[in-house]
Amino acid sequence: MQKGKLIERLKGAFIGVLLTVALMTVLPVYARVAQETIIVNFNNIRIAVNGQTIPTEFEPFIFQGRTYLPVRDVANVMGFDVTWEDATNTVHLTERNLNVVPNYPAHQPQQEVTQTVPQTVPQTAPTPTPSPRPTPSVSVRGIRPSNPAISLERAIEIAYEDLERRGINATYRSNSGMDFERGQWVWELLFRTQGERMPFIEFYISVDTGDVVKFEWDD
Repeated sequence: MQKGKLIERLKGAFIGVLLTVALMTVLPVYARVAQETIIVNFNNIRIAVNGQTIPTEFEPFIFQGRTYLPVRDVANVMGFDVTWEDATNTVHLTERNLNVVPNYPAHQPQQEVTQTVPQTVPQTAPTPTPSPRPTPSVSVRGIRPSNPAISLERAIEIAYEDLERRGINATYRSNSGMDFERGQWVWELLFRTQGERMPFIEFYISVDTGDVVKFEWDD
Protein backbone atom coordinates (compact mmCIF):
# COMPACT_ATOMS: atom_id res chain seq x y z
CA MET A 1 0.00 0.00 0.00
CA GLN A 2 1.37 3.45 -0.93
CA LYS A 3 2.16 5.82 1.91
CA GLY A 4 -0.44 8.38 0.75
CA LYS A 5 -3.26 5.82 0.81
CA LEU A 6 -2.12 4.51 4.21
CA ILE A 7 -2.19 8.01 5.66
CA GLU A 8 -5.75 8.53 4.33
CA ARG A 9 -6.91 5.27 5.94
CA LEU A 10 -5.46 6.29 9.32
CA LYS A 11 -6.97 9.78 9.37
CA GLY A 12 -9.68 8.53 11.68
CA ALA A 13 -7.06 7.19 14.10
CA PHE A 14 -5.25 10.55 14.19
CA ILE A 15 -8.55 12.35 14.87
CA GLY A 16 -9.17 10.01 17.80
CA VAL A 17 -5.68 10.69 19.16
CA LEU A 18 -6.11 14.45 18.96
CA LEU A 19 -9.49 14.20 20.70
CA THR A 20 -7.76 12.36 23.54
CA VAL A 21 -5.26 15.21 23.88
CA ALA A 22 -8.16 17.68 23.94
CA LEU A 23 -9.82 15.81 26.83
CA MET A 24 -6.67 16.07 28.96
CA THR A 25 -5.80 19.71 28.20
CA VAL A 26 -7.68 22.77 26.94
CA LEU A 27 -10.94 22.43 25.00
CA PRO A 28 -10.59 25.45 22.64
CA VAL A 29 -14.19 25.29 21.36
CA TYR A 30 -15.51 26.16 24.80
CA ALA A 31 -12.39 28.06 25.93
CA ARG A 32 -12.24 26.25 29.26
CA VAL A 33 -9.70 24.30 31.26
CA ALA A 34 -11.03 21.25 33.07
CA GLN A 35 -10.08 18.01 34.72
CA GLU A 36 -12.47 15.13 34.27
CA THR A 37 -12.51 11.58 35.57
CA ILE A 38 -13.46 9.23 32.75
CA ILE A 39 -14.00 5.47 32.52
CA VAL A 40 -12.17 3.75 29.66
CA ASN A 41 -12.00 0.15 28.54
CA PHE A 42 -8.71 -1.67 27.93
CA ASN A 43 -9.06 -4.74 25.76
CA ASN A 44 -5.46 -5.63 24.81
CA ILE A 45 -5.78 -3.47 21.68
CA ARG A 46 -2.88 -3.66 19.23
CA ILE A 47 -1.96 -1.41 16.31
CA ALA A 48 -0.87 -3.04 13.02
CA VAL A 49 0.43 -1.26 9.91
CA ASN A 50 0.37 -3.36 6.75
CA GLY A 51 -0.19 -6.41 8.95
CA GLN A 52 2.85 -5.69 11.16
CA THR A 53 2.19 -4.95 14.83
CA ILE A 54 3.96 -1.85 16.15
CA PRO A 55 4.99 -1.40 19.81
CA THR A 56 3.38 1.43 21.80
CA GLU A 57 4.47 3.22 24.94
CA PHE A 58 0.90 3.39 26.24
CA GLU A 59 -1.89 0.88 25.59
CA PRO A 60 -4.77 2.06 23.35
CA PHE A 61 -8.19 2.19 24.98
CA ILE A 62 -11.90 2.64 24.18
CA PHE A 63 -13.90 5.61 25.45
CA GLN A 64 -17.57 6.18 24.55
CA GLY A 65 -17.36 3.72 21.66
CA ARG A 66 -14.21 5.22 20.12
CA THR A 67 -10.69 3.79 20.11
CA TYR A 68 -7.90 6.19 21.17
CA LEU A 69 -4.27 5.64 20.13
CA PRO A 70 -0.99 7.17 21.45
CA VAL A 71 -0.19 9.97 19.02
CA ARG A 72 3.64 9.80 19.19
CA ASP A 73 3.83 6.05 18.44
CA VAL A 74 1.42 6.24 15.51
CA ALA A 75 2.96 9.42 14.10
CA ASN A 76 6.51 7.99 14.18
CA VAL A 77 5.41 4.96 12.14
CA MET A 78 3.57 7.18 9.66
CA GLY A 79 6.64 9.38 9.12
CA PHE A 80 5.55 12.42 11.11
CA ASP A 81 7.53 14.48 13.63
CA VAL A 82 5.63 15.23 16.85
CA THR A 83 6.16 18.50 18.70
CA TRP A 84 4.36 19.80 21.81
CA GLU A 85 3.90 23.58 21.99
CA ASP A 86 3.45 24.75 25.60
CA ALA A 87 2.32 28.26 24.70
CA THR A 88 -0.86 27.06 22.96
CA ASN A 89 -1.22 23.48 24.31
CA THR A 90 -0.96 22.19 20.75
CA VAL A 91 0.32 18.88 19.37
CA HIS A 92 1.99 19.57 15.98
CA LEU A 93 2.32 16.74 13.43
CA THR A 94 4.78 17.53 10.63
CA GLU A 95 5.50 15.14 7.78
CA ARG A 96 9.20 14.36 7.48
CA ASN A 97 11.45 14.95 4.44
CA LEU A 98 9.75 18.23 3.55
CA ASN A 99 11.79 21.22 2.38
CA VAL A 100 9.58 23.63 4.33
CA VAL A 101 9.93 24.05 8.10
CA PRO A 102 6.62 24.84 9.92
CA ASN A 103 6.27 28.45 11.03
CA TYR A 104 5.04 27.93 14.57
CA PRO A 105 6.99 28.85 17.75
CA ALA A 106 8.18 25.34 18.61
CA HIS A 107 10.07 25.22 15.28
CA GLN A 108 11.37 28.79 15.07
CA PRO A 109 15.19 28.75 15.35
CA GLN A 110 17.16 31.46 17.11
CA GLN A 111 19.22 32.02 13.98
CA GLU A 112 18.41 31.57 10.33
CA VAL A 113 21.91 30.53 9.17
CA THR A 114 24.99 29.32 10.99
CA GLN A 115 28.08 29.37 8.78
CA THR A 116 31.73 28.68 9.47
CA VAL A 117 33.85 31.50 8.04
CA PRO A 118 37.24 30.23 6.78
CA GLN A 119 40.33 32.01 8.12
CA THR A 120 43.05 33.27 5.79
CA VAL A 121 46.29 31.35 6.39
CA PRO A 122 49.62 32.99 5.37
CA GLN A 123 51.53 31.15 2.67
CA THR A 124 54.52 30.75 4.99
CA ALA A 125 52.44 29.12 7.73
CA PRO A 126 52.75 25.33 8.14
CA THR A 127 49.89 23.14 6.96
CA PRO A 128 47.50 22.68 9.91
CA THR A 129 46.94 19.16 11.22
CA PRO A 130 43.45 17.91 10.26
CA SER A 131 41.09 17.79 13.23
CA PRO A 132 39.23 14.53 13.94
CA ARG A 133 36.13 16.58 14.77
CA PRO A 134 33.97 17.20 11.68
CA THR A 135 33.78 20.79 10.48
CA PRO A 136 30.18 22.06 10.79
CA SER A 137 28.44 22.48 7.45
CA VAL A 138 26.14 25.36 6.61
CA SER A 139 22.82 24.79 8.43
CA VAL A 140 20.00 26.46 6.54
CA ARG A 141 16.41 26.48 7.70
CA GLY A 142 14.28 24.54 5.23
CA ILE A 143 17.17 22.56 3.66
CA ARG A 144 17.45 19.19 5.42
CA PRO A 145 21.00 17.69 5.28
CA SER A 146 21.04 14.63 3.02
CA ASN A 147 24.31 13.21 4.39
CA PRO A 148 24.81 14.41 8.01
CA ALA A 149 28.24 14.06 9.61
CA ILE A 150 26.65 12.52 12.73
CA SER A 151 24.48 9.49 11.99
CA LEU A 152 21.37 8.64 14.01
CA GLU A 153 23.18 5.66 15.56
CA ARG A 154 26.10 7.88 16.66
CA ALA A 155 23.68 10.46 18.07
CA ILE A 156 22.08 7.75 20.25
CA GLU A 157 25.56 6.75 21.52
CA ILE A 158 26.34 10.40 22.36
CA ALA A 159 23.06 10.67 24.29
CA TYR A 160 23.90 7.55 26.32
CA GLU A 161 27.37 8.98 27.10
CA ASP A 162 25.78 12.23 28.29
CA LEU A 163 23.29 10.34 30.48
CA GLU A 164 26.14 8.39 32.07
CA ARG A 165 27.98 11.64 32.92
CA ARG A 166 24.79 12.98 34.51
CA GLY A 167 24.25 9.76 36.46
CA ILE A 168 20.82 9.14 34.89
CA ASN A 169 19.54 5.65 34.07
CA ALA A 170 17.38 5.88 30.94
CA THR A 171 16.53 3.79 27.88
CA TYR A 172 16.25 4.97 24.27
CA ARG A 173 12.63 4.79 23.08
CA SER A 174 12.26 6.56 19.72
CA ASN A 175 13.30 9.49 17.54
CA SER A 176 11.46 12.20 15.64
CA GLY A 177 14.05 12.45 12.89
CA MET A 178 15.81 15.72 12.12
CA ASP A 179 14.59 19.06 13.43
CA PHE A 180 15.85 22.65 13.16
CA GLU A 181 16.77 23.89 16.65
CA ARG A 182 18.78 26.96 17.70
CA GLY A 183 20.02 27.68 14.20
CA GLN A 184 21.13 24.17 13.25
CA TRP A 185 19.82 20.76 12.29
CA VAL A 186 19.64 18.24 15.12
CA TRP A 187 18.57 14.68 15.83
CA GLU A 188 15.57 14.68 18.22
CA LEU A 189 15.72 11.63 20.52
CA LEU A 190 13.37 10.40 23.25
CA PHE A 191 14.56 8.42 26.31
CA ARG A 192 12.50 6.92 29.15
CA THR A 193 13.73 6.93 32.75
CA GLN A 194 12.77 4.79 35.74
CA GLY A 195 11.39 6.20 39.00
CA GLU A 196 11.62 9.87 37.98
CA ARG A 197 8.88 12.45 38.52
CA MET A 198 9.10 13.35 34.82
CA PRO A 199 9.81 10.02 33.10
CA PHE A 200 10.91 11.22 29.65
CA ILE A 201 14.06 13.00 28.45
CA GLU A 202 14.45 14.66 25.05
CA PHE A 203 17.85 15.16 23.43
CA TYR A 204 18.62 17.51 20.55
CA ILE A 205 22.02 16.52 19.11
CA SER A 206 23.71 18.45 16.28
CA VAL A 207 23.94 16.47 13.04
CA ASP A 208 27.15 18.36 12.19
CA THR A 209 29.20 18.26 15.41
CA GLY A 210 27.49 15.80 17.77
CA ASP A 211 27.08 18.51 20.43
CA VAL A 212 24.10 18.26 22.79
CA VAL A 213 22.23 21.37 21.67
CA LYS A 214 19.34 20.87 24.08
CA PHE A 215 18.48 18.53 26.97
CA GLU A 216 15.07 18.67 28.64
CA TRP A 217 12.75 16.63 30.85
CA ASP A 218 9.25 15.86 29.61
CA ASP A 219 6.27 14.20 31.28
